[in-house]
Amino acid sequence: MVLFFSMERLPEHLTEDPLLRPEYTSQVSFDEHLAAQWPFLLKDDSDEFVAYVSEKRGFNITLEELLEEVKKAWRSTLDPATTMREIYYLEGMTTLLERTQANDQWYASFVEKTKEHPWAQERPQDAEFREKFGE
Repeated sequence: MVLFFSMERLPEHLTEDPLLRPEYTSQVSFDEHLAAQWPFLLKDDSDEFVAYVSEKRGFNITLEELLEEVKKAWRSTLDPATTMREIYYLEGMTTLLERTQANDQWYASFVEKTKEHPWAQERPQDAEFREKFGE
């Protein structure tokens, strides 16, 4: 199983989406980070390797869980002013549609999480808006 392909940065990406700033989209991408820091994760049998090493060391972690931790570490290396849209781009979402969908999914997940917590009370005007226009 091949997890990642090399991300190709094209000038068209920046003209298609004016919210992508070259000074931020030129940072190290996630696939470049993996190639430099975690090259074994790019191999075909990386899921089996992670499972084997994990079991030998006495803990249970899946490839997906490891990748999430690696992604968190990589994100911490990015300039703090990098927007989510630029981070998605650096993760390999090179089309505007992919980034928009990822952003919409994140926002919907955020809204759902805030509804679950008592510290995030819904304002009356938000409830009225939701009733008029839906979620």
